[in-house]
Amino acid sequence: MTDLIDTVNEKLACTGCYFEPVTDWHIERLTQWHQSFGPVDVKDTVQFNMECGPSGALYYNGKLLGIIGVITLRPHVGEVWTIIDDSVKHKFKRQLVVGVRTALDIAQISMSLTRVQVAIELDADYSRSWPLALGFTLEGVMRCFGSDGSDYLLYGRVKPWD
Repeated sequence: MTDLIDTVNEKLACTGCYFEPVTDWHIERLTQWHQSFGPVDVKDTVQFNMECGPSGALYYNGKLLGIIGVITLRPHVGEVWTIIDDSVKHKFKRQLVVGVRTALDIAQISMSLTRVQVAIELDADYSRSWPLALGFTLEGVMRCFGSDGSDYLLYGRVKPWD
């Protein structure tokens, strides 16, 4: 995973954005921004996600913006997860897009992922702009997908076989 972070940081060198390995401090700091419905513990979920694929803490000029990770669902298919600091997501939108999109591009290539997907809660204020800015295409609505029965939008990024 360190190699992946190093590769991403090389690409981001002139942007002010960089990634660090995720620590317990990052998780403690950012889980306050992630809503949990039902008996799901956000910290346990983040720890589990980190065991299922690469992740990193995104910074811009020393300011922690969020955590991003990719879970391998099966060969050639992954799912993106993020926790973004609500207090910075509008102020540093460009930096978030540049950092996360660069990391996704490199992860998708290095992990040989033909498809990467993300599920976003339908009512979230970023439900349309955020995944589109990252190169995802809206694929449909997943009814009652949330543990509380909420609907989610499914987005996918597909890379054709080489």
